[in-house]
Amino acid sequence: MTWATAPIVVGLVANLATGTVEVTAWWWAPLMWTLTVLLGAVTVVSQLRHSPVQLVDRAALITSAAAGLASKVRPQWEHEVALRRVRRQVPLRVWWSSTGRPIATAREFVLDEPGTTWQDMPLEGDVEGIVARFLELPHRQLVVIGAAGAGKSVLAILLTLGLIEHRATSEPVPVLLQIGGWNPEREHIAAFLARRLAGEYPHLAEPAGENRNLAQALIAERLVLAVLDGLDELPAEHRAAAVEMLHDYASAGNPLVVTCRIVEYENAVSASDTFLARAAVVEIEPVGVDQVIAFLSQSPPAPERWEPVFMHLRRHRDGPLASVLSTPLMVSLARTAYGTTAAQPADLLGHVDRDAIASILIGTYLTSVYETGRPTPPDGRKRRAYAPVQATRWLTCLAHHLHESYAPNLRWWHLPVELMAARPQRTRSLAALGITATGAAILGMTAGLLVGPLPGLAAAALAAVILTIARRDPFGEELFIPTSALDRELPPCQALTPRIAFTVGVGVGLVSVDLLAGIAGGAVAWLATRMMPLPIVARPREPTPEAAFRANHRTALIAALRYSPVNALTFAAAAFLLPGGPDPATTAACAMVAYGAAAAVLAGGWAWIWFRTAHLLLAVQGWLPLRLGVFLRDAHQRDVLRQTGTAWQFRHLLLQDHLARAPYDDLLRARAAHGDPGAVSQLAGVLADQGRTEAAITLLAAHAGDSNLAQQLTNLLAKDGRIDRIRAAADSGDRHASWHLARMLAAQGQMEELRARTDDGDPLAAQGLARVLAERGRIEEAVTVINSLPNSGEDHPAYGLAHVLAENGHMDAALAILRGRGNHREQADLLARHGRSDEAISLLRAHADSGDGHASRQLAELLAEQGKVQELRARAEQGDPHAARRLDRP
Repeated sequence: MTWATAPIVVGLVANLATGTVEVTAWWWAPLMWTLTVLLGAVTVVSQLRHSPVQLVDRAALITSAAAGLASKVRPQWEHEVALRRVRRQVPLRVWWSSTGRPIATAREFVLDEPGTTWQDMPLEGDVEGIVARFLELPHRQLVVIGAAGAGKSVLAILLTLGLIEHRATSEPVPVLLQIGGWNPEREHIAAFLARRLAGEYPHLAEPAGENRNLAQALIAERLVLAVLDGLDELPAEHRAAAVEMLHDYASAGNPLVVTCRIVEYENAVSASDTFLARAAVVEIEPVGVDQVIAFLSQSPPAPERWEPVFMHLRRHRDGPLASVLSTPLMVSLARTAYGTTAAQPADLLGHVDRDAIASILIGTYLTSVYETGRPTPPDGRKRRAYAPVQATRWLTCLAHHLHESYAPNLRWWHLPVELMAARPQRTRSLAALGITATGAAILGMTAGLLVGPLPGLAAAALAAVILTIARRDPFGEELFIPTSALDRELPPCQALTPRIAFTVGVGVGLVSVDLLAGIAGGAVAWLATRMMPLPIVARPREPTPEAAFRANHRTALIAALRYSPVNALTFAAAAFLLPGGPDPATTAACAMVAYGAAAAVLAGGWAWIWFRTAHLLLAVQGWLPLRLGVFLRDAHQRDVLRQTGTAWQFRHLLLQDHLARAPYDDLLRARAAHGDPGAVSQLAGVLADQGRTEAAITLLAAHAGDSNLAQQLTNLLAKDGRIDRIRAAADSGDRHASWHLARMLAAQGQMEELRARTDDGDPLAAQGLARVLAERGRIEEAVTVINSLPNSGEDHPAYGLAHVLAENGHMDAALAILRGRGNHREQADLLARHGRSDEAISLLRAHADSGDGHASRQLAELLAEQGKVQELRARAEQGDPHAARRLDRP
């Protein structure tokens, strides 16, 4: 069903309105004319929304959009610069220079100046001079690397503002975006940029013709200079793919700036074997001891309070304290932490552990920012005062949430009700049940009082169905936010689908005590919903978290207003036309409430309800304030949080990680005490990492009834060398323990015990014995041990020995073992691994031609790896499905 059905519906209703279909009620004609106008308007508006945009001057529109973008980016980041006090009267000078690491293109390709190297003529300067040096780059591509807290984000902000100041009308607009929410496996970089731009700058979501919005058009015209901050915040498994895609994007001539930590960028370049071919790579230098002393000497408190620290730094320039204070972030935190509080800078002395010093410094900083007077924001309004302990607890909850969700952005609709619960699943289920029961009770009691008991029960059931659908799709699957959508600027918004529309219609019929009218009205609603399938999403009017919150409410309201009047009129008509039907006014009222509520709940209402439930639960437990929005804005003014578009972030990941660690162990213990296997596993890992191996073993042993935890216990025992307990577990029939025991005995050369266990029929012991014999050059004995085992479907000992023999140069013996076991796939794999691919292909070809599907698939993969495309194509033409599928893949 498409928009071709619209004329049919409008024509039918128009016939009813004009009297072609005769109805004698006095109010019928006005009702039908109203419905005709509404449906006609919906048809016209929706047709316009789905038709191509005709633009008189598309170039002028894009130019205007770019200018509008620049006008919004500049005040946004000027406000952040003011809050972060980046441009102090006595600034901390931070220097950078072209890196000497093997992760950058030669200078002659970056600057188009042949015959020079980065060592001969480095690109260098301080943070304030980054704009001038960037404008010297002909390709406008730059990678900034540095340690955690080195000032990469501040440099990116200053670069963005400086480029806007120097921007000509035809030049690209620099836009600073956090890259942490991007999944390069699922989303192209251009699509990511367009999505983020349209989300944070709503005017760019407007159509620009050619089935593109303004954000997509600006990117296509290369009028956006993406300043992507925080490549290191991507999951490690995505960074290599990200570098590859950024390379392709930059190679197409797009201007680009990327920031990343040093080690993470080196690893990504190494894993992808790619780097941005035309980009200069500069590295922010550590802050020297003399720079630290000069900066802190000009800061409160009086210099004499800092003198013990200065003396220590001069004497121990490579010590842990100097290492902690080697980044602008930590120096800035130190200045704030000991600026006006009773805490003494000398408290940082006497610690040999770098992490301990950093923890003390960050903790003192948090105390300081909430102990000092309330900040005065740019609007001049006073902020509330918060006790440091209380504020730190609330921030700890938020940091833990971000740590658990693996996302840098704090968005209100991601807050889970089970965040700090000892029994997460039960808390989540009870919360959903409570919301559903409350909604059902309210609607049921209201309908019961107005209409009667039975309609009240039907209304309660309908409310329960609507709320359940909002949490689950019609097929009963739990709704979730995919990883690639974690950084969406708006909460998930569902459409009122035809199936849901019909279900609600049946519910309206039950409430109005006329099932036939409900079915008839539901059928018409089904048709109308097919014509209006998508909710109207209200975008934020400005790139702020508060605007995103208000936009969600507008979306819910628009959805309710869009669906409720039309369906109310539809059900009134159905009630009147059906013989002996219910009162049309009552039916219309029921339909208006039901469809309005369903549309609103689906189009953002559920996200708000779920968030408020989570917020109140956490507030009752003391984990969050009741006025959460006020607290977040205050934390932003205090420079604890930063605003990135429609999301909040902690000022730095170091601060977030420090706060997130506080409740982690206690929460794991609480969940482990209630038998949560995941919590037990994580807590055991924490204990083992802390060197408390015995406590970890005791914890796992108490929950060894869980097979996964029992396996983790065995791994820990083996790692700790507790062979007696491993032996006992193996003797009790634990196969995983038998595997560990065989490896441990083989490592110790315990041939007698291995032989005894082999004689008792333990194939894993036989594998260990054969390995020891092979390593000692006793090949025939090793082969004899393996050949004495029964030829079963699971023949890992034979395969293991074959690979050991092949690695030690006994390829013929290895192949003989596999040949004896009749496994040609392992033979082919072994041959291919050791450079005998042609033999492997011949072996697999023979079995594939005889109808072996596994061999056919393995052959297709091997042919592709070896570049034998002609044979692969020939096999595909002969009907080999595996070859055809392999050809379809890149």
